[in-house]
Amino acid sequence: MKNIGKIHIDKDKVLKFLGYGQRKPPQIIQKKLNEECEGVYPFIKPQIHTKIFKIIHKDNHQITLENNYVLKGEYAFNQLKICERVCVALYTIGKEMDHKIKYYANNNEMMRGMILDKIGVVALDDIKEGIKLKLLKEVAPLKISSEIYPGEKDFSIFNQRIIFDLLKDENMHICINEEYQFFPIKTVGVIFGLGRKAHNRDLCESCENKCF
Repeated sequence: MKNIGKIHIDKDKVLKFLGYGQRKPPQIIQKKLNEECEGVYPFIKPQIHTKIFKIIHKDNHQITLENNYVLKGEYAFNQLKICERVCVALYTIGKEMDHKIKYYANNNEMMRGMILDKIGVVALDDIKEGIKLKLLKEVAPLKISSEIYPGEKDFSIFNQRIIFDLLKDENMHICINEEYQFFPIKTVGVIFGLGRKAHNRDLCESCENKCF
């Protein structure tokens, strides 16, 4: 999955992540936000890797994929037990954004660095929505029945390593260290469960650590 179209940066969402969800931002913040949104696109270099696997066994809080990789834990099992397949996805906006944020931090432009960091989060979210739209067309009549991330509930952060390994033949741009952290920093690994029932859960509403 190489192309999902132009990335849209939702400024209102960036402001919410900056803490201005319920109040108007100062003019200087709005000005810097507008400037960063206008100039950010050359620093966004998306790379997207996805692969679909059949689920061959579900039992004892374990989901076994066709290549015998096993996803363990009650949370993953409950989310994926109604699914027939999974789509493993790894996507990034690239390392240039990391470098730009570091540049701001080293040059006393902390606010611009914070704004750019949140723009990166919103860009990743937009990429994810693009992945889901393309995926729905590819797997129809199956639907996206679940969406799980390493670190949620008892779905260990170790599963970032499993996602990385499952895409090792496609991925040439993203690395992972011994603590299972991806590089570039602005990288996400996710597993979409594919089944007959659509996933309607609002991830923000159900999150125990809301950003806003």
